[in-house]
Amino acid sequence: MGGVVPKGKNNDELVDNLIEAKYLSDPRICRIFRQVDRGDFYPGEYYEDAYRDQAMKSGNLHLSAPCIYCSVMENMDLYPGLSFLNIGSGTGYLSTMVGQVLGPFDTNHGIELFEDAINYSQSNIERFMKYSDGFQVTHFCKPRIVQGNVHSFDITFRQYDRVYVGARLMHLHMKEKIKELVKVGGVLIFPTGENLMKFNKVSETEWEEKSLLNVQFSDLIDEKPGDTKDIRIYTQPPTLKELSRQIILQNVFTLTAPEDEISFAQLDILDDLPLPRILIKYLRYFRDVNQPKPVSLKKHRTFSSDEDSFSSDDGDDDDDENGGGGGGGGGGNRIRFRIIIR
Repeated sequence: MGGVVPKGKNNDELVDNLIEAKYLSDPRICRIFRQVDRGDFYPGEYYEDAYRDQAMKSGNLHLSAPCIYCSVMENMDLYPGLSFLNIGSGTGYLSTMVGQVLGPFDTNHGIELFEDAINYSQSNIERFMKYSDGFQVTHFCKPRIVQGNVHSFDITFRQYDRVYVGARLMHLHMKEKIKELVKVGGVLIFPTGENLMKFNKVSETEWEEKSLLNVQFSDLIDEKPGDTKDIRIYTQPPTLKELSRQIILQNVFTLTAPEDEISFAQLDILDDLPLPRILIKYLRYFRDVNQPKPVSLKKHRTFSSDEDSFSSDDGDDDDDENGGGGGGGGGGNRIRFRIIIR
């Protein structure tokens, strides 16, 4: 499958071509395809083919054609609050796109048979989170990928709202095993025969099915059930540190709203903040474009162990309320802001 869409010079041009060929139509999904650069998940020696509408396989690494991922993303009916399982997670490309849709504390699991593929995908995901301008800082659901195959799952332990299988299922016992991983009301997409199929689980015994595309996939590796041990992928509740970080990130973005009358013109501590590169870039942009605007902050306090706030306080509160004491302290005062953790 693939090859019907012209090659793009870059990721944006590939997305434009997929839209023109009507493989992409949902604006939200189009945006995600632009945010996650396919080339960043391609092995270096094959990079010149990254923006072709064709599949890639190199050793244990595999990527489906872009048109297939378009169909999967548009038919998976994704939104925040869901749990997702990617069987045969490959380079991490699809799991990363799904992570852009789900909420930060949702479930984004992957299972992959080969350790080198897991290491490759994890490095891709980490690089995306650190360097990509498309990274959704405030709500990305980071994929968690473990080693195993479909027979590894303890189906009595948990089920998922959305499941995708990146290899062809030829045997009935494998199809039935995977169907047991899907919740009632959930969606399952996998290739069987020469078709990419979508299954909606209506009840414990009833399914609705729909053919999405004609495809060609390699077969899912089938180990005998007795050869594997059960795997349970736990979803850990977020730690206080993770919750605090999320609230801080959300509030920092809120602070940039025009109605708050806050300018980052004099905020000279940006590079010292323990924030992702893309967020620093975002704040630096507002600092630069809003230089003429005054700063109006209602409260400035120095962080202490019994207060849920922080600031880089250089003077007393009364002076700060009146514009920093007129700059009489020898200059060098920094703009102070407070973030509340509720």
